[in-house]
Amino acid sequence: MRVGFLAIALFATPAIGQDFRALNLDQSCDGLATLEQSLGSKPIITSDTQPDRYAFSGQAFGHDAFITYYCPDRKLHTGNLFLSTQPLDAASETYRIIYNHLVSRYGHPVIDHSPLNGTFSQDTLQKDYFSTKLGIEYSTVWLGTNRIVDLALRSNGDVSASSWRVALGITYVKPH
Repeated sequence: MRVGFLAIALFATPAIGQDFRALNLDQSCDGLATLEQSLGSKPIITSDTQPDRYAFSGQAFGHDAFITYYCPDRKLHTGNLFLSTQPLDAASETYRIIYNHLVSRYGHPVIDHSPLNGTFSQDTLQKDYFSTKLGIEYSTVWLGTNRIVDLALRSNGDVSASSWRVALGITYVKPH
């Protein structure tokens, strides 16, 4: 039942309907607050908020999410989603659903440290300095002509705890 709900939520929410939520990379960020509010998100404003950075709390892929946009020159450069923490098994399933959606959209990834590639080795990932240091369980990267897409499953602190977070980042790469 949970898998079915997540699959419906994935396609019902504009989490990546365009390049990132409802915007394309290098598209104007004008009206971003209105757009996010129309999706039910609430702006997060802090004392160190900068004019080219936006943050929201909202929903993505059927989960509470922290959503950030980086818009230098008023255009979308980077979008990030950080889903609410889950136990490892549930977070792994969320990762799998998003991974499959990204494969259908962008094709096979260029880097895939996940069990979804068929050749995954947890031993290899644990030996990787950055993965071990950051508590990353899975990491997958897609490269396109104008984008880098990074999907990760990482611990939210203690790697032995049942507090895991799926994160998705999409960054604009200026075509040559």
